[in-house]
Amino acid sequence: MKRFVLRSLAGLEPVVAAEVLLRLDRVAEQIGPRELVVSAPDDEAAAVASGVVRLSTVDDAFLEVAATGPVGRKRADLDEIADLARRVRGGTSAELVLGWRQAATSAPGLLDVTASVLGRQRYSRFDVEDLVGSTLSPVCGAVYRSRSEGASRTIPTLSYRVTADRRRTALLLRLAAQPLHRRPYWRESRPGALHPPLAAAMAMLADLETADVVLDPFCGSGTIAIETALLVQGRGVVLASDIDASAALATRRNATEGAQVGVRTVCSDIAALPFRRGSIDRVISNPPWDRQVASSRSGRSAGSLDGVLAGEFRIVLLELEGQAAKALGAGWHPLASFQVSLRGQHPVVTVYGPAPGPVAVSIGKRWVALGQPAANVSQPT
Repeated sequence: MKRFVLRSLAGLEPVVAAEVLLRLDRVAEQIGPRELVVSAPDDEAAAVASGVVRLSTVDDAFLEVAATGPVGRKRADLDEIADLARRVRGGTSAELVLGWRQAATSAPGLLDVTASVLGRQRYSRFDVEDLVGSTLSPVCGAVYRSRSEGASRTIPTLSYRVTADRRRTALLLRLAAQPLHRRPYWRESRPGALHPPLAAAMAMLADLETADVVLDPFCGSGTIAIETALLVQGRGVVLASDIDASAALATRRNATEGAQVGVRTVCSDIAALPFRRGSIDRVISNPPWDRQVASSRSGRSAGSLDGVLAGEFRIVLLELEGQAAKALGAGWHPLASFQVSLRGQHPVVTVYGPAPGPVAVSIGKRWVALGQPAANVSQPT
C-alpha cells in the first residue's frame, strides 16, 4: 500500500478532500493541519500519483517513504530521524517517483531536503536536513545540496521533506519536479497576486456548471480568472476587469501565452462596470485589502455589482475580517465561510447568494456538499 501526503493552505483541507473525491474517486483522510493522505494499493499507485499531481487545490504532493512516532528533542535523538532515511534501500522510492514522472531513472542529479520540525529542540532544521541528505545521497545516486549553503535556481531531481511534530515523524518524497502551487502559466506577476490553489478552491465553490458569465472585477495578474477558465474548460465566458490597465494586460498575457485559456479582459473601475444589467452569473474575486494593493473604490463594490448581477447569482470573495459586513447591505446572503492562512494574514473565503441555500464543491456536473460525509457525491444525470 502506498500513501500520498497532500499539503494545503491551512483552512482549505475540506476543499482539497472534496477535489480528491471528485477527481480521483478516493477518500482523503486529514492527518493534521495542512496535511491529508490518500492511500492506494501498489498496483494502482502509478495511476493515483498521476491524478494527484493534477489536483489544483493542493500546494504540494509527496509519496510517504517512511514514518514513525514523535522523536525526542535532544541532539542524540537525531538518530531516530536518521533511521527513517536508513530504511530507504536501493533508491526504490526515487525510482518509482521518477518512473511516474516518465523521467529517466538512471540519470544522475541533485537531491535536496526540507525539514519542518515543530516545537523546541536542541537541533535545527538544517541539522535534520543535512543528516537526512547525507544518508540518502549514496542510496539514491544523487548529489545532496544543502539549503544552509543558500538558495539555488537549479531544480533538484529529487526533493525530500521531513516533517516532525508531536504526533509523528515522516520522510516524504515530492511527486512532481516542483511544488504544485508553482503554476507554469506565469508570464507576469503583480503585488498581491493570489495563491493559485486558493483561487482554484474559490472557483470550485462558485457552482460554475450553471454559469454562463463569470467575472473577477479585481483581476490583478489574473490568477482567479485563469483558474476559473481552466476549471470550466471553455464552457461559458470568463471576464477579468481591473481599474489598472497594466493589470488587465498582465492577465491577458498570463491567460493567452501561459495558460492558453480564453479570458476576456476589461479596464474598468468597479463603480462603472461596462456590463449589461443582469448579465453576470458569478463573481469570484480577491478585493484589495489596502496592504499590498490600495483599495481604490472597492468600498463601493457591493452596490456596483448589484447592477450587473443575474437573479440566481453566486459570489465568492476573499475578505479580511469586517469586510463581509459591507456586502450584507447589498442584500447578499452569506451561505458559507471558512478562514484560511495566507502570508501572515487570516482572510475568510465567503460564499454569497440571493437567498439562503447549500454550498458545495463542484467540478463539472459532479459535486460534494461541504460539511457532508465524504462519500456523498452527486452523479451526473
